[in-house]
Amino acid sequence: MPPANAASPVSPPMRYPLALAYVCVALIAGLWSASLGAPLWLPVLGLAGVAWGWRRKKRGLALLVVGCLAAFGLGGWHYQSTAYHDGPGQVGYYVWHRAQITGVVDGEGQTAGLGENLPVAVEQLVINGRAVSAKGRVLVHYTGSQTLEYGDRLTLQGLLEPPYNPPGFDYRAYLAGQGIHAVMSFPSLTLDAHGAGNPIQAIAYGLREALRKAILSMLPHDMAALLIGILLGAPTRSLGTLTAPFIRAGLIHVVAISGLKVALVAGTVSRLCWRLPARVRPFPALGAVGLYTLVSGATPSGLRAALMWGLAVIALSLGRRSDVWVSLALVAAAMLWWNPLLLHDVGFQLSVTGTAGIVAFTLFFERRLHLLPPLLRESTAVTLAAQVATLPLTMAGFGQISLIGPLANGLLLPLLGPIMALGGLTALVAVPLPAVGHLLAYALYPWLALFSGLTQLLAALPFAATPPLPLSTWVAGAYYAGLLILSRRLAPSSVTQLSLGPLAALARWPMRFLAAGLLAISVSLFIARPPAQATIWLEGVGGDQALLMQTPSGQAVLLDGGQNPALLQAIVGAHLPFWQRNLTAVLVSQPDSHHVGGLAGLSTLYQIGEEFDPGSIYPSITYARWHGVLRDAGVQERHTRIGMRLDLGAGDWIDVLAPDTVNLDDPSAPVAYRLHLGHQTVLVVNRQAVDGDPTMLQTDGRCLDSLVLPDRSDPINAGTLVRTLKPRLVALPQDGSVSAADLAPLPKGTRTWLAGEGAELALSSQAGACGA
Repeated sequence: MPPANAASPVSPPMRYPLALAYVCVALIAGLWSASLGAPLWLPVLGLAGVAWGWRRKKRGLALLVVGCLAAFGLGGWHYQSTAYHDGPGQVGYYVWHRAQITGVVDGEGQTAGLGENLPVAVEQLVINGRAVSAKGRVLVHYTGSQTLEYGDRLTLQGLLEPPYNPPGFDYRAYLAGQGIHAVMSFPSLTLDAHGAGNPIQAIAYGLREALRKAILSMLPHDMAALLIGILLGAPTRSLGTLTAPFIRAGLIHVVAISGLKVALVAGTVSRLCWRLPARVRPFPALGAVGLYTLVSGATPSGLRAALMWGLAVIALSLGRRSDVWVSLALVAAAMLWWNPLLLHDVGFQLSVTGTAGIVAFTLFFERRLHLLPPLLRESTAVTLAAQVATLPLTMAGFGQISLIGPLANGLLLPLLGPIMALGGLTALVAVPLPAVGHLLAYALYPWLALFSGLTQLLAALPFAATPPLPLSTWVAGAYYAGLLILSRRLAPSSVTQLSLGPLAALARWPMRFLAAGLLAISVSLFIARPPAQATIWLEGVGGDQALLMQTPSGQAVLLDGGQNPALLQAIVGAHLPFWQRNLTAVLVSQPDSHHVGGLAGLSTLYQIGEEFDPGSIYPSITYARWHGVLRDAGVQERHTRIGMRLDLGAGDWIDVLAPDTVNLDDPSAPVAYRLHLGHQTVLVVNRQAVDGDPTMLQTDGRCLDSLVLPDRSDPINAGTLVRTLKPRLVALPQDGSVSAADLAPLPKGTRTWLAGEGAELALSSQAGACGA
């Protein structure tokens, strides 16, 4: 009989959970092997191990091997029985057929170009007038004016097509992972009913949309997209211009719902419920985690984190200790059994392997970084551990490895606590009380600006990331085999629960960061000061141009909007103070989709005073939709004509030089706006004005300081206009249709300026000499 103080390698209470973990891993291996097409008789080779264990009287080991073999086979059978088989019973079988579909929107729509992509679960399919029995999901690209939501039942008519694979990305496989094998673009659509989806999911989506709209109404587009990603989770591309810097800095994971965010939510609620009995206290946190997971979209990574927290709470309520390895294996196996397609979901892969790496290697890296401060040491160690575990997946998904990632995460992860606490409070308050939410945004904005600014600064370093690296399946397999062997040597001998250490302090008292509110508000007020001089930004918006100006008196005017709403909103939000939610006027030079399409949605984010355009009898559906939005928002609409003036106060105004009359039947009227800003004069013209008589644009003898040429201008006519008006500065179209050579010979003293995205023209109040 062994002595009382003898320690066994595995204590009896932990023996069965560890056996369960091995069985779960075998189930996952069976699913994975079947996805690769491996035959299911391979595990029969393990029977030799069963016989050996039985002969050595290690019956427990033999039973474990039998259980693992059974789980392996069960996993393979389940994958094969649920895998997609192209046949008459699947909607994907009918691609390249015109079809009528009755179905329900069963997911969240994603902005795509000028419309949105909606996943629709097929209820009824009609091909050539004949109803067929088929199931599946269809991705619908919709550009209409109706607002569609989760749970809407639709009748669609259009052509079913296979998903298109763009270069460098297997979009077809990405959609197949969501059970989508056919797309329908620009269908004829009828909305039949609302509320056909799951009511709980509908509530969650409704709350998510309300929070998203509240955030967009308070913050500039880029900062709002970052906060939405941090709080609610979002696709990688949702960060827009911030996507590339965040990938390069190794911080793109902040837009995914991770275990750290779930820990912050659970810790915050637990701390707020500190007066409750200890056994009851975890359950409000568990409820908050469940609600947060639903509102954040119930993504695979979010579900994984929430389920692991749920297991930890259940174990705690039963007086047991949870083992991270067992919880991870059980949750991963359960999720893959529920949806085997998650095997191919990159988010799920990164979540599981990242968590395993954090458990296995965090303590190892912490010991090597013992000279760093505690908070920086742990966040850096966690990042290194996760990065080591996810290295092949990161290379396959993003094509590069962030070398600056550990430093960036070590410096910036501690900011997630105050951002989530203050951002969540601000968004929740802004839904019922927008005015109060806008006040709280003054304290929130500096945190987001600091996070974004430091990320872009670190990403700009020349050594921040590796160049694109190729990766083969065999190399990835060898890497993980070596990592598994290494983890056996480096992992702690007994891991029961992963402690966040100093990071957990962020969850205990997130409200403490509100103490810095006064300082943050002061910083916001300093940042939001109006410019000392009138400023014009001429930006490229997806092949078109938009001009935004702001005066020292706080007036803001937008001229044209391109055809990409998200890009235009990002530009306006980047240049105007974050608190400014009004535009004095929106001017349109041509009533077509290249100038009006990007204005969609602008009235929901900014209060527009007036709208000027040359007028037409609806030359396009985009123009008609824009004026419908203006009428709904109560914006005054005015047709531009010569002699009209928009007074901006403080000696600034805009004059209309063309057209001389309004011809509603002619959408191609020449339009010219002359901006008087202090002692500076800027002339903005459309293509028809460039092609017209240039002498009509000569006015009152004032010097013309700047001429902004439109995109797709005729080079010969543009040169004639420049030589006639003799401006000191010419802003060339950003599409390159006009070059400096086209304007030669230029007047003496004339300078050319190539307009491009991010270009800025600051106009001083000092008068300058005209060109000769």
